[in-house]
Amino acid sequence: MKVWQTRQYQEDYLTQISANWTKGLKRQLMVAPTGAGKSFIIGRMAERMVKRGTGKRMLVMADRRRLVEQLAGQMKSVGIPWHVEMANLPDGERIGNEWVRNDPTAPVIVASRDTILSRSIRNSWVGLPQVDLVIVDEAHLWDRGKARQLIEAFGDKFIIGPTATPCYGDGTGLGKQNWDAIVECVTMRQLIAEKVLVPVRYFAPPELGKKRKAGEKTGVSGDPVKHWMDYAEGKRTVAFLQSVDQAKAVRDRFRKAGVTAEVIDADTPHTERNRIFDDIAEGKVLWCGSVGTLTTGVDVPQWEVAQLLIKCGSFSKFRQCGGRVMRPCPDIGKKYGIFLDHSAAVLEHGFLDEDVPWELEESGDVADRVKKEREAGERANPVCCAKCGCLFAGSPVCPECGAPI
Repeated sequence: MKVWQTRQYQEDYLTQISANWTKGLKRQLMVAPTGAGKSFIIGRMAERMVKRGTGKRMLVMADRRRLVEQLAGQMKSVGIPWHVEMANLPDGERIGNEWVRNDPTAPVIVASRDTILSRSIRNSWVGLPQVDLVIVDEAHLWDRGKARQLIEAFGDKFIIGPTATPCYGDGTGLGKQNWDAIVECVTMRQLIAEKVLVPVRYFAPPELGKKRKAGEKTGVSGDPVKHWMDYAEGKRTVAFLQSVDQAKAVRDRFRKAGVTAEVIDADTPHTERNRIFDDIAEGKVLWCGSVGTLTTGVDVPQWEVAQLLIKCGSFSKFRQCGGRVMRPCPDIGKKYGIFLDHSAAVLEHGFLDEDVPWELEESGDVADRVKKEREAGERANPVCCAKCGCLFAGSPVCPECGAPI
């Protein structure tokens, strides 16, 4: 079995979660930024559970196929027996499908969230898996109804919800009726300081800065191809768009400009997705448009640029989108990420590495709390350079072009 090399903050998560269990706090949100190693920590829990030899079992649920595959691969990499529970499983004997394993007696079950909800909770076709610990990966993606169904179904079991953004899409907390505690042992700034993540530079189309300076409404501004050429030419990019038609139209403009470009949406077949991810890793695809996907659970360290081509009122979605470009990739010489903000999201939500006042209560909005802290002078107030579009704070002049604010 592989020997784990655990970072101190990862060990801190394990220690704090165990301490909370002894206090009777059975349902805990494990809040860890992008790149902190949530899957690694889950694997560490599984390894310790198996080593104790007590016969206890763990259920790990994810909301999408790629995450199920990643989590099963984590168990495989350290030699922990696992079983996959998901509809329409591929043939595990085929090359590339080694993550598929049918062993109902294994100590770890990796399952699709919707499969468990459908088979065992909503329809009672089969009984719930007999486990002692339940992991609800990307807990913020479980809507209020599904979260309640889960809590009620598993009763007094120990439940952990890993997430980078513990709030619903409207910014409210995930609820004290569902969770007992938030465990947060590391921040983005700490991870950047430890070189676990890379810092980010921010640019908006200059016309957005001019509109903001004049007090005009901005909407989604700027030419996506020109803005990319000005600040990110040649860099591998993930772009977030509103509709498939919009994504394909922008893709075709990039192709016309000689840039290799693809689009992934919710209906893109898995084989096609994997082909595109492989091409991104190899540098064959520079621009990848995303519609309704790729905001969570996607580990593509070669992405250097996030291009936001949608209005993004959701604080959680903003943080998840930006997090895609913060993983380091020494193989391509990546020293920082670039955030191309076409919708003034940074001006609304702040910078990606800022600390966030997360709360469990559903009555408050995290974006409102951040705004109040900014108004009180407790955090930086982002500005947009009207000359070059650089987004920054804490300086009377633009750090990119030297223009005064």
